Amino acid sequence: MSKETQPLLEMIGITKIFPGTVALDGVDFMLRRGEVHCLVGENGAGKSTLVKVLSGVYPPEKGEIRLDGEEVKVRTPFEARKLGIEIVSQEPELVPEISVAENIFLGRVPKISNGSFVIDWHALSDKAEQVLRSCGFDIDPRQHVSELSTSNRHLAAVAKAVAGDPKILILDEPTAALGGKEVEALFGLVKRLVAKGTSIIYVSHRLEELFLIGDRITVLKDGKRVSTEDVKTITQKELVKLMVGREIGKQYGSRQAKIGQEILEMIHVSDGKTLKDATLTVREGEVVGLAGLVGAGKTEVLKSIAGASKVEAGEMMIFGKSRVPRSPREALKMGVGYVTEDRKHLGLVMNLTVGWNILTSVLPRLCRHGIIQYSQCNKVINDSVSSLKVNPPEPLKISGELSGGNQQKVVLGKVLAMNPRLVLLDEPTKGVDVGAKEEIYGIINRLAESGVGILLASSEMPELIGLSDRIVIMRDGTTVAELAAEEANEEAILRSAIGG
Repeated sequence: MSKETQPLLEMIGITKIFPGTVALDGVDFMLRRGEVHCLVGENGAGKSTLVKVLSGVYPPEKGEIRLDGEEVKVRTPFEARKLGIEIVSQEPELVPEISVAENIFLGRVPKISNGSFVIDWHALSDKAEQVLRSCGFDIDPRQHVSELSTSNRHLAAVAKAVAGDPKILILDEPTAALGGKEVEALFGLVKRLVAKGTSIIYVSHRLEELFLIGDRITVLKDGKRVSTEDVKTITQKELVKLMVGREIGKQYGSRQAKIGQEILEMIHVSDGKTLKDATLTVREGEVVGLAGLVGAGKTEVLKSIAGASKVEAGEMMIFGKSRVPRSPREALKMGVGYVTEDRKHLGLVMNLTVGWNILTSVLPRLCRHGIIQYSQCNKVINDSVSSLKVNPPEPLKISGELSGGNQQKVVLGKVLAMNPRLVLLDEPTKGVDVGAKEEIYGIINRLAESGVGILLASSEMPELIGLSDRIVIMRDGTTVAELAAEEANEEAILRSAIGG
């Protein structure tokens, strides 16, 4: 077999076991030269574990890895990098306290010190700017990573990986935090890399993306390879069935909610920074969607209501009273629950169990004379795990060991345990597979039917259109439009969001 026809990468019989879980069970995976090979499956199917084995994060219990026909050992990320394998993880692995340029060349600073040990910082920035420009990313290389938006942090992580000129680039949920322009720039980069012979492993829950840039798709389920298909010969419906083992019904479900009285009114609210003029209302039993491009102020609206950011101007009426929560805890006491988009850093304590994470919001209520009432605690935990269908249904499971979709259910459980009357959802299905999305949509519908008002911020327009009774559109920190459900479509939302 010639080098041109030989697979670039073969992973044969890969098995990875964690305590109590077989994450990968004899998985085979093959990557050709210059292809985009997509990796899909439900949360917990083994996708991230497989690419972490390839990138040296996890050692496999069994199996072998062949690169250019030769068996290789990938015991550390450093060894993977030496072999030409770079990974961009779901959470950008950057040092926030230093510049973008320093991060791009961290561990491989180019020889620009003129023979001395003093780095030429101007030359370093210039080289980083060249990398960013070649990627098509509009980022200042001198800016500290801590000052970047979430989307630009992800793009900076991609630029760092590309700077290593990899043979294999692994992109794990690369568009989860990106807006339309950033996704377009990323796809353009992927096409240029493939044209010059780089091979891409692309992991995503956004199935429509796979059909735009993918060549082949491998489906994993319960740690096993189900199938590998050519993108041109499979439909999205067939792909979903392979992933979940069944056909997905009406994805967004339906509800018979009786819309009641107004429970939230924001009038010209500003935080003095990003949020300039937010005006909207939410009623009992109503799902109000919040749309806008990245940086439009959606998250800031939710934070101002939840007490997570300071309101500098305007008025807020919550449950008929003029008041502004000073903290998320105070908001919870009022009956306002906030589900953040950053579940790993703000939503959960990852090294705590599922049960203790659920209890963090309600524990004071479950104490009598300073003594924890464990029977009541267990009831709250078991009710949450059961009603939200957390899998595995084990309250003593460490939250960090759950899949993304099940972590999101625990965040929801933590908030819903307080029985809030108003729930704020920020990207509730971010990084969540199609089956778990359907379950979360069911939770949203049940909440609305019970009379809870919901304010839902999402970058996925089909999700907003499918779930919302009304959609409020933000641009540059300002409310610019409102559409009823029957008026809402992607074109109308986008036109308002971009000012067309």
